[in-house]
Amino acid sequence: MQNGTFVINGTHSSELKSFIQNRPELTVPRRKIDYKDIGGRSGSIPFDEEAYENTSLPLVLYTSGSSKGEAEYNRMMVQHVFDSGTYIPFTPYFDSRKIYMVTAEGITFSGNRSFGHNQPYTMTLNVKPYKFLIDSIKREGLSSPLTITNPMFVPSKPLITLHGAGDCTLVVNGESFVFKGITGSIIIDSENEFCYSENGLLIENENDKMFTLDYPELVKGVNTLSWTTGFTLDIEPKWRTLI
Repeated sequence: MQNGTFVINGTHSSELKSFIQNRPELTVPRRKIDYKDIGGRSGSIPFDEEAYENTSLPLVLYTSGSSKGEAEYNRMMVQHVFDSGTYIPFTPYFDSRKIYMVTAEGITFSGNRSFGHNQPYTMTLNVKPYKFLIDSIKREGLSSPLTITNPMFVPSKPLITLHGAGDCTLVVNGESFVFKGITGSIIIDSENEFCYSENGLLIENENDKMFTLDYPELVKGVNTLSWTTGFTLDIEPKWRTLI
């Protein structure tokens, strides 16, 4: 990616005539630790929630146009692509092989006639604590046991689809995950801890077909997966690391 460019929810910044002016500072996500005071003891006791808080990414940008009308159109496009009530993918030029999940907390346009048709603006992105490796390639239609290597330092929470009918046991690194009464396919979303199936545009809740409390994770290094004969497996490993 060229300096200053980015991709937001599938739209390249060149389509918006919009560019990042300077590489921003990025605060490392804060680990969630609850400190409790106990009577008669010095200091506080940390209780680790084994999770991280969101962080923020302040951006200074500008959008340009060859005319006043084009500049106004590009400004509206910027507002449109960043306007989302949920997290959307963002890839900046300074980390071009990673996907950040973000929401925009506000956009402020500034400038005057001296800028011509270039309009500076600022925004702060609210960023989830993990970023995802773009090269996390999805594998499909697997019918035999799989060995897969996590190249990152933290466990990933994959998206796994089992295709088949009946009962299936998925074994990940020796841990069994049991599913019963599958009719066609079931999607196991470890990140959101949700099982579902897709019927066209309709998403159907399939949590009642999972008979295991935990969801699969892929640890750092080598991972092994196997599953019941007669089923095929798709896996999107979703390799990730802290921001």
